[in-house]
Amino acid sequence: MKKNWQIFLLGIGAALVYLLLNNPHGTVHNLSVAVDSKILFVPIFVFPYILFLPVFWLTYLWAFVKNENFKKFAWAMIITSAVSYLFYYFFQTNVYRLEISGSDLSSRLVQWIYSHDNPYNAFPSLHTSFSIIFSAYIIMVRPKYAWLAIIFSSLVIASTLLIKQHYIADVIAGLILGLSASIIFFRKSLEAGQTNNN
Repeated sequence: MKKNWQIFLLGIGAALVYLLLNNPHGTVHNLSVAVDSKILFVPIFVFPYILFLPVFWLTYLWAFVKNENFKKFAWAMIITSAVSYLFYYFFQTNVYRLEISGSDLSSRLVQWIYSHDNPYNAFPSLHTSFSIIFSAYIIMVRPKYAWLAIIFSSLVIASTLLIKQHYIADVIAGLILGLSASIIFFRKSLEAGQTNNN
């Protein structure tokens, strides 16, 4: 359990590094392409976007307390964060933010996100890669809820584009990173589960 505590705290510390890097430094790149401007702004998608982090971190805490494949989950998250941070530091990107005039709850929540989350640390999208890791973990430990995790994660990934927090390139990179981490850390457990179900 001592090692689990160390990994647990390392995961929390890794998450906090994000805040240190989310400021402009050096050359800032913009990865928008023509298709990005065609994607509609749909503020209602702010809800899955906001809900994801509490759900993800409660799952992280639950995995730690129950000790259900916690190390795999934690290391998948930590390594994904570390790789993302290398991009954030050495190849920083930004996202151009919209001017939001709506006064409805969804629009106000998007404005709140914009005011509290600087438009850097965009490539790759951690919301996207963490969503993949979250789904893979739920499939591994609670397969009967796999459909729910996949639907929720799909909404979260879509939200990164529909509330203009990320560009398509950010999401693609996040998908690749999240899938890679899931294959590396979860593949054997997922295959073992499939074998047991046959």
